[in-house]
Amino acid sequence: MKPKILLVEDNNCFIETVRLSIQGQGYKLITAKSLSEGLKAFNDHNGEFDCVVMDYHLPDGKGSDLAEEFYRRNPRLEILFATGDNSTETLMDLLDKGGASFILKGTTAILEKIKSAIASFRRDRMLLKPVLDVDDLSKIEIDLKSVGIVSKSKAMHDVYQKILKVREVPVDVLICGETGVGKELVARSIVGDKKIPFISINCAKYSSNDQFIEKDLFGCVKGAYTGANSDTRGAFEEAANGFVFLDEIHHLSFNAQGVLLRALQDKKFRRMGDNSGREINLNCRLIFGGKANLFELAQKNLFLPDLFYRIDKNQILIPPLRERTEDIEPLVRHFTDVYSKKYNKKTYIKSCSLELLESLSWNGNIRDLENLVSDLIVEHGDTEIIYSAQVKDYLEKKGKLQKISEDTQIPSADFKILSDSFSQNYIIKALGSSRTKTEAAEKLKMKRTTLLSRCEKLGINPDQFLMKDAVVS
Repeated sequence: MKPKILLVEDNNCFIETVRLSIQGQGYKLITAKSLSEGLKAFNDHNGEFDCVVMDYHLPDGKGSDLAEEFYRRNPRLEILFATGDNSTETLMDLLDKGGASFILKGTTAILEKIKSAIASFRRDRMLLKPVLDVDDLSKIEIDLKSVGIVSKSKAMHDVYQKILKVREVPVDVLICGETGVGKELVARSIVGDKKIPFISINCAKYSSNDQFIEKDLFGCVKGAYTGANSDTRGAFEEAANGFVFLDEIHHLSFNAQGVLLRALQDKKFRRMGDNSGREINLNCRLIFGGKANLFELAQKNLFLPDLFYRIDKNQILIPPLRERTEDIEPLVRHFTDVYSKKYNKKTYIKSCSLELLESLSWNGNIRDLENLVSDLIVEHGDTEIIYSAQVKDYLEKKGKLQKISEDTQIPSADFKILSDSFSQNYIIKALGSSRTKTEAAEKLKMKRTTLLSRCEKLGINPDQFLMKDAVVS
């Protein structure tokens, strides 16, 4: 869902500055030039803004007064006050009205401040509900959704582009990746049309018993084995003009690999037990799914090298979830929607849980994340909100997370935001009463290099705030 920003500001120059600052970030910007227009915009959008940027001095009153009304209507709102007035009186008034952060006009930290406010709002206050409006999806999300994949990462968009390349070309495909990463989903995306035959076979079942691989793939004739009472077609015949997906191919025994290799080489096969010499053409496309290190297995003769080089065509490598943690948010939204409907619940996970989820290794990848969402909804389905503490407890019980002492908890980010706001104010005051940066540093009781570093961090151009007859130093 695209972040939505309300900008209440009467200065056209600053409006354009904000617009340019957030350009390319995918944010929606709603503007108003007075308290009355700001209140109307707030009402028109039901107060659903990720961030409000509010001017302190407006034509019909103080922005801090409107902020009070906004907070009354939506206590979860994140408001940034924008002002050129850096007096202590103004600062304290804004703090009294709930202002946790400020944009001082003339600084360059606008985007950084807005990003920080949106991140705070989304992680601490929002619920991970499904995105219903396609306008709130990015181009990457829309592309991937068109082939049935939930993701917003560039890594998966690269996979999407490969899917499009092989979809219309009559070639076999090898999909590699860790367990639970979504190989079958990508295979089905390659097929595209649900009317096209698609048969999925998990090769792990042949790892210890390959007796029936020929029957399952090639079919059998009556009497081929005890219990074979009629001729039976195998997957390769059933999927004629369609697809067969052989997943977990690295689990095949060497004997099973040899059986498959012969069929691939000849492009023909015989039904199990058929001694008539009748051969059937291999008339389906094959998609293979295997470990990401299939090449290494072949080099170590743990996988038949001849078979590997036969199937290693048009390879698609799916990155593990830990390498594309930005996908955790849309996946949690998706699975929450799926399992809430399945279990007839209306339960949502708070977005502040994302930081914790993104820190995990996810050895089971998407399947592991799906199980987590399903279990949490079952366990807490009698409430509307699943809090980060409950997510943490679940992970600890599953052994995925070590217990953290309360004494080691990281303090709230609000303190840092507030601290930066005061620092920004006092640095600008010191510069404004100094002829040189060295003089300002002395007033602030810090080294000149420390002052310059702090200015860069806070988006302050020191030369802009020095006294008019100042000497650049």
